Amino acid sequence: MLRQIYIFYNQKEIFSHTLALALGPEELKKVMEIVEPYMILPTPGQTLHRPISRFQIFHRSYGNTYFLIIVDLTDSLDYVNDILLEIINKFKDLFPNPEDLKELSSEKSEFIKTIYQAQKDLHSKIAIIGPTNSGKTTLYNLLKSGQERKIMDFANASIYEIENLNFDIWNFVLKDNFSLLWPKFLGGSDLIILVFDSKDYGPKLIQYFINLKESHAKYSNFLILANKSDLVSGEQFEEIRSIINITDIKELSLIDSKNALEKINSLIREALKLKKDLPSNFQILIKEAEQLSAEGNFPAATTKYEELINICNESQNFTYLELFQNKIYEIRLKIEKQTEQHKMAASRNTFFPPEQIKFTQKIAVKSLPKTSSGLKTAPERPPMKPIPKPMEKSSPSIKAQIPSQPSKPKKLTLTPEDIKISLKSKIEKIQQIASFESKKVIKKVQQSDIVQKPKEIIQRIQPKELIQKIRSKEQPKPTTIPIEIQEQKTKILSEIELDLKNQLQILIKNKGSDLSIDLCEFFINEMTEALGIPLTIEDIKLAAEFFYKKESAIW
Repeated sequence: MLRQIYIFYNQKEIFSHTLALALGPEELKKVMEIVEPYMILPTPGQTLHRPISRFQIFHRSYGNTYFLIIVDLTDSLDYVNDILLEIINKFKDLFPNPEDLKELSSEKSEFIKTIYQAQKDLHSKIAIIGPTNSGKTTLYNLLKSGQERKIMDFANASIYEIENLNFDIWNFVLKDNFSLLWPKFLGGSDLIILVFDSKDYGPKLIQYFINLKESHAKYSNFLILANKSDLVSGEQFEEIRSIINITDIKELSLIDSKNALEKINSLIREALKLKKDLPSNFQILIKEAEQLSAEGNFPAATTKYEELINICNESQNFTYLELFQNKIYEIRLKIEKQTEQHKMAASRNTFFPPEQIKFTQKIAVKSLPKTSSGLKTAPERPPMKPIPKPMEKSSPSIKAQIPSQPSKPKKLTLTPEDIKISLKSKIEKIQQIASFESKKVIKKVQQSDIVQKPKEIIQRIQPKELIQKIRSKEQPKPTTIPIEIQEQKTKILSEIELDLKNQLQILIKNKGSDLSIDLCEFFINEMTEALGIPLTIEDIKLAAEFFYKKESAIW
């Protein structure tokens, strides 16, 4: 039987129609891989043929138009070729411009009628077989319509109509189960229906007809009916299945002709794999999908259109298939557009780091010292802390002599001998402090300043203010300080020196370096002796800063 027809123009599909289930979308792609070379380089005036799985394909070119039809394996080449030529001739008459077939028109409706007429002209065949008195003739009379004709003297034939399709239905009239005409009767059948009596079935006789079908109608569809099944129990029917060793047996009772006709039509439709009707709510589903899309509920609309596509594939009704696929494509474009809009809206409230980070200070890298064997690799150092802001110009400066590079890379430390202190600013400070009148010193001692902690006394010394006062007055002549006050002052200064060496060591450690307590004490003594006055906390900070810078410069 004719199952499907496809028409291509300039290698693009412009028409498809399904009469019965055959090639789905995936199967069609595989077939097109075979046919496409012939579409590119057609063979004019020749019909090409090839079996594919359970079907046959016939294809032929006409100009830039290519025709492809799918039929059953039982259909002969001569019959199908004539049908294909009829379809092509009708197409040429109706569509001078082949692409007009894509639009709905009266010409397109007429062309589809031509396809159904071609299926009828192919004379697809249904043959009823079975033992005598099994109900073959009763079933034949129930299905036939139209005028009956004789096939020689061993069979009768009529028309069976279902789903706008026409089949020739044959009934064997001889009362001979083993007639030699049975093979001729079976030949060319699209469907063979085996009927037997459930009350008097004869297992060996049923097996004989099954073997007859396998030998002479191998590619025909097969349907086995157990007539009078209402006269046997369920257990008896299961016993029949086990004895015949066939589970796919359909129960049937021809007593109630109305119900029997409805059931047999359903069984034949299933056996022939005829195109399924679209569900009754198909148009409602289409409106629901359109409504969901209009409301902006794109996920639900996509799901609904996918459901409609599955229905079309199951029924192989490709009329709406392309429409639904385009709808899904449009929805996906809208979803992508919405996603981009959401990303842009979110980006407005998002902080992005600068594309380039600019440094405010230049980074200088010194070359490694050279040796006779080449460049030495500097030892690893802990991360450098940020360099603090430079001191004011009025603060004293310290210069250091850098010792020569040792032969082995190791951490370098400074000793008091390595440090040469510039005392110019400190000598000036001594002269200013000596110019104070002794009365002021005595007054400070009497006010119990000496009992304060050395750290607090150091913090109260403010060289800047003191220098400003000295500059505003004439320097008085130095006076002699009493011995008792001098002793108390010496005691306080010794405590201050003890605290200062600890402070110096702590400051140097905080900067990531190291200096022993003995060297700190020696360093402070040298500075105190050079200056001739006690050191302040600011002097200690300046010394620690200078030590760290010099050590960093060495590394």
